[in-house]
Amino acid sequence: MKIRVVVAAAATLVALSSGCSSGSDHHPDAAPASATSAATTTPATSSAAPGGKAADSAAYRQTDGVLATPGYFFQTPSGNFHCAIFDKPIAFTTGYSADLGCQGLVAAVPDGEKPCAKPEQSQALMPAFGLADNGSRFTCTADALFYGTSDSPALPYGQYLKVGSYKCLSQEMGITCSTTDQGASFFVSKESSKLVNSAAGGNGGTDSVSVPDVGGERPAKAAQILQDAGLKYTQIGGSDRGSHGAQCVVVKQAPIAGSQVKAGAEITLTTGEASPNGTPC
Repeated sequence: MKIRVVVAAAATLVALSSGCSSGSDHHPDAAPASATSAATTTPATSSAAPGGKAADSAAYRQTDGVLATPGYFFQTPSGNFHCAIFDKPIAFTTGYSADLGCQGLVAAVPDGEKPCAKPEQSQALMPAFGLADNGSRFTCTADALFYGTSDSPALPYGQYLKVGSYKCLSQEMGITCSTTDQGASFFVSKESSKLVNSAAGGNGGTDSVSVPDVGGERPAKAAQILQDAGLKYTQIGGSDRGSHGAQCVVVKQAPIAGSQVKAGAEITLTTGEASPNGTPC
């Protein structure tokens, strides 16, 4: 069951982020001018930040997170970001799951992604970064995806938390989380962020394509997005309206969004009615 981020928690994050701004030029979790440039242009900075001292993972263990998923939970010393490494993947967004992730109201949005808008009569959506074996991912969410059941302990700057093949390094310039198996990672701070989906950076080279997320799109638009990415597609289900009269949209895609595939690979799209509950078209 998804738990909404309570207003108090969001307000606390805003207050903490405001508290980090003072008359000095020092901002915890924010890259200095030189580091910001490196984080946005040099994959090595965001995917393989050097150094750090290993933290005791037992100190961050919680058996029941907000989403009833046990794992290892921490926050930055400033309180700007909350992160978790899970025992089992959690649902991150349509067709995608995450083994670890970080979120915070002050997180910078990666290049090419839309800012997190505030829905009418609702709380602000929070930028969130997820990581799984098939790559890194960004989304905007009102859910406390990476919060523990209580105040998570801080991971001191200069230390990293490593669980299995996943590692998160806490630095004043920001948080870097990576997987040693696939080379995927993300970097996030108040001033910049970066998604990396291969050890070489970017999307894995000229012969590799990261599958776009077309969940919820009308079939024609989804097809265009895939074609623009250099991919083919096949469709299961209708394109107009279903038996209940609702518009047909993409409710499933395979391989899932964020997967690395060869250029020209075929993506299977399954359509269903936008409501009620994805009834097949």
